[in-house]
Amino acid sequence: MSDSPARVAADVAALYPMDHPVAAIARQRLAQESTVTDIQKIGTPLRDAAVDPRPGDFMAPVNAGKPGPGGDPHGPNVRSYEMGSRQYEAAVARIRAERAEGKA
Repeated sequence: MSDSPARVAADVAALYPMDHPVAAIARQRLAQESTVTDIQKIGTPLRDAAVDPRPGDFMAPVNAGKPGPGGDPHGPNVRSYEMGSRQYEAAVARIRAERAEGKA
């Protein structure tokens, strides 16, 4: 649990009734603390491999990106096979080993 002023203000505002003077002060403090001044983009945008497949996609859907109706990401021909966690871990270990050996 954080002891930041914004966290404390949020806790106080949640505990007191809306018309209580302490809650009003807490909501005012929370509004001041939570003003966003600097937004930084972290990471990359999400991409759907069924819609926009790229070489190197891990376990990309089958038939994704094919021209015509066979590659329609919402059609019956584009399928993504799920694997159990042990199979997934084994596949990841195999791919990492192949990359380390320079095969992939």
